[in-house]
Amino acid sequence: DFEGGRYDDALECAREATRTDGTSVAAHHFRGAALAELGHIEEARTAYARAMAIDPDDPEVLRSAADLHVRRLGSRDDLELSLQYVKRALPRAQKGRDRGLLKELHLLEAMALDDLGRPGEALAAASKALEHEPKDREARREKGVALFELCRFDQAKTELARLATETADAWAEHYLGLIAERAQDDVAAAAHFARARKLDPDAFKPTSQTTRGVFQKIVQEEVEKLPPSIKAGLAKADFEVTELPEVSDLVATDPPLSPGILGLFRPPPETTSANVRPTILLYRRNLSRAAHNDEELRREVHDTLMHEVGHLNGEDDEQLRDRGL
Repeated sequence: DFEGGRYDDALECAREATRTDGTSVAAHHFRGAALAELGHIEEARTAYARAMAIDPDDPEVLRSAADLHVRRLGSRDDLELSLQYVKRALPRAQKGRDRGLLKELHLLEAMALDDLGRPGEALAAASKALEHEPKDREARREKGVALFELCRFDQAKTELARLATETADAWAEHYLGLIAERAQDDVAAAAHFARARKLDPDAFKPTSQTTRGVFQKIVQEEVEKLPPSIKAGLAKADFEVTELPEVSDLVATDPPLSPGILGLFRPPPETTSANVRPTILLYRRNLSRAAHNDEELRREVHDTLMHEVGHLNGEDDEQLRDRGL
């Protein structure tokens, strides 16, 4: 039933199996898998937890739990938890030499690490997945994404272009568009973005299309609405709106900052005199891409300003996340 996509029937079979033998890891596992396919995410999580309570290190259950947390949940805590599941699953998976399972575990690891902003580790995990299954499209895509996030744009383009040439791939097209945009080839970028929208209209909905002039006006209006303390902080910095982040700013940290950042706080170099001001930047194209209309764009501009002034005031990313920024 499960393999045939009859998930309601599969769920009933799994429920009957758990009633017959409440200590069956397989029964709880398949119940969780059926619930996940039917969209009952919290119930699926509970079913996997029951299976892991019986056998905490079953690699198949841990893989399914990691998959749920990466693909269906996706919050920062969920992604961190998925990495713990993968770590627990790997020893028995390696002992069993199940190449398919090992590929899946390293792929999920790469996906979680990419989403957590750890592209160097994500690249290593994707490469391990490809050692077990060199043609796996998801692992190749994650490798391309990791290369992009590491600002290795030529290598990312090679990987993703090969993927998109073989079979239509919305995410590969999207990232190829981002790479073309950074190369100032707006014609190629528009073509890639259009193909991505056509292939997956739900994932790539139309975004804000404000002109530079309208965008600048929105920024000015949002600056005026900031709380006095935030406006005072902004006044201590040079404030700029530009199209996209400079590579030199992105690679100034290890690992590099994501090319998709919405804004940046750039402190003055340590060797400069005390009267050199820090800089706060907003990136028009990335902000426009993060919003589907002008109302969302205003919210993104406001939150990004609050975030970058928070950095100016000494707050780190974790503190800002705790404040919803």
